[in-house]
Amino acid sequence: VRVDQVNTVDLDEVFAREAALRAAIEKQNAEEAYDLFLLMVTNILDSNTRLLVVGEPKDVVEKAFDKKLEDDKMDLPGVVSRKKQVVPPLEAAF
Repeated sequence: VRVDQVNTVDLDEVFAREAALRAAIEKQNAEEAYDLFLLMVTNILDSNTRLLVVGEPKDVVEKAFDKKLEDDKMDLPGVVSRKKQVVPPLEAAF
């Protein structure tokens, strides 16, 4: 499992490049043998994150945050820290 983070002031601007992001993530998954890659795109102005999930098992991500993915994405209001707010629930869900 890999968790990366991008900070921005405009989530829509980042997700306008979703196809390219997804392709780069899929390439990394293949090259580095990751099963699951989570990209946190965090709006630093309102402290919200949209998660892009590529790979499997996606159900573990849904369990960790008690939310359903929609088109491999999930909004996480108030989540800004990989180490404090994303990794611990993922570890518990695995």
